[in-house]
Order: sequence, then C-alpha cells, then structure tokens
Amino acid sequence: MNTIIRDNVMNNIKEENSSSIFQIIDESVNNNDEISLPGMGVLLEIFWNNSTKDEKEKLCIIIEKGLKN
Repeated sequence: MNTIIRDNVMNNIKEENSSSIFQIIDESVNNNDEISLPGMGVLLEIFWNNSTKDEKEKLCIIIEKGLKN
C-alpha cells in the first residue's frame, strides 16, 4: 500500500476516540464509499497488527461467512 495513503489516514484519525472511529467506519460502510476503501485497509492493518491470533481467526471466520451470504 502506498505509504502516503497510510500516513494520511493515520494522521487524520490519530486523535479520534473509539466512538469517533466507530462512526467513521460505520458511515463509510453504510455509504458504500469507495473512496474510503484504502483507509479501511489501513484500519484493517492496524487491527491485524494489534490483535491476538484468536481475534484474527475470528475476523477471518466473520469475513468468510459474509462472503458466502
């Protein structure tokens, strides 16, 4: 991923609290905002790098189920 995108996303949300981050993600998903997709990838990377193996496996199961719906 382009480090400029990564750095911009990180700088834009680094001061946000969890409620604000929830709202940012929720609005992006609900609006089908494709412009937000690179930012969502950055957030997934943050999640992945800060999660346990169990949390990662649970996420993958949720994604797998969602792909089959």
